[in-house]
Amino acid sequence: DFETFHAEFRSFSILFLRSSITEVGTTYTKVNFSMSIYIDKIKTDNKEVLEQIKVAKLQIMCGIEEIIKEYRKPDSRYSHKALAEAIYHSFDHPEASKVIIEDLFSEEFERIFSAITLLAFAEKFPRDKVTRDVVNKFFEILTGDFNTTLKNHAILAIGRYGNTDDDDASRLERIVEEKKYLTKKKFWKWLSESALLDDIKITIKKLKRKK
Repeated sequence: DFETFHAEFRSFSILFLRSSITEVGTTYTKVNFSMSIYIDKIKTDNKEVLEQIKVAKLQIMCGIEEIIKEYRKPDSRYSHKALAEAIYHSFDHPEASKVIIEDLFSEEFERIFSAITLLAFAEKFPRDKVTRDVVNKFFEILTGDFNTTLKNHAILAIGRYGNTDDDDASRLERIVEEKKYLTKKKFWKWLSESALLDDIKITIKKLKRKK
């Protein structure tokens, strides 16, 4: 109905606006301070957008380094979510990519999820930051007690960053043989046995083609 359409459209509009604000903050960092004036002209009552505006202005004025400094503070006056979006949008920056790897090894689920998702799909992430320890973390997520979405992203990341020298294909084959990819949560078991297994087999073939 119209009310549902209007609510969905408004939600999409806010999402698009938030993405645009992050883009502006990243693109014009330490380049064009007049862009902060442009951001000030945005009128909204949405709290998340307002927080993102504050972070975008900080990035324009002080650079990604200041964003990272605030992100690492346990009591930052800025929204943690808005700071994270700014950092992840700048993933090709040396310091930002370092933070993303730190998040992968975090004990907080949201940080792990954000990091593994970006590593699974971002084609231009700095490969020098993806060490053997990072790849081992992908395997740890795949065989750990995580949901199927996280495991799927770990498989994609292994396919992207795994190599033949460490015989990651054989490692995946052993995981399949021993069914270590299954989650302990019974609700997800049928998904694990089908979708995850298919994805692992595709990744094994992809790794073997790298030889």
